[in-house]
Amino acid sequence: MTTPSTASPGTSEAPTTPARSPRSGALGAFVMVSGVLLAAWMTAGRALFGAGGDMVAWFAFSLGPVMATLLVVTGWCIRVTARRGFRTRRSTVVSLSITGALGLLFGLTVPDTTDEGLASLLSVWSGPDSLEMSIGLCNPLGTITVALAVFSLVFAVGDSRGPKPIIEED
Repeated sequence: MTTPSTASPGTSEAPTTPARSPRSGALGAFVMVSGVLLAAWMTAGRALFGAGGDMVAWFAFSLGPVMATLLVVTGWCIRVTARRGFRTRRSTVVSLSITGALGLLFGLTVPDTTDEGLASLLSVWSGPDSLEMSIGLCNPLGTITVALAVFSLVFAVGDSRGPKPIIEED
């Protein structure tokens, strides 16, 4: 689809300006990279601070690849959206932002078995009293994070298809 040319009506000059110009897709690349980093944080971030244990290996084969795949594919869809000249909707960006925030909180609260017993990153930083709170928060945070990552992917796929055509009813 192109816009009309500024040439005079009698000439056969082809239009040169597309109606939708492709964008760089930098947001999609950012989502891909940050998605892999978020998956790594959720999987093994607590090990960097001495709270890593047996759960790191379990998450490395379950939660980590799932989150990384969801967010990399979402980023790829956002890049496709930009290349096609469409806009990424606000719902996609908001759901991705909340996914990232909740994923960071999950990484803080997920407990793991260490030499000293059960510990989360939050309990390492603020004392053993916060361990119970971490245990209570980590499952809902993880579930909501994965669900929002799926929603983000669905939104991004819809964005890559472009806006819905306007259908006028008689």
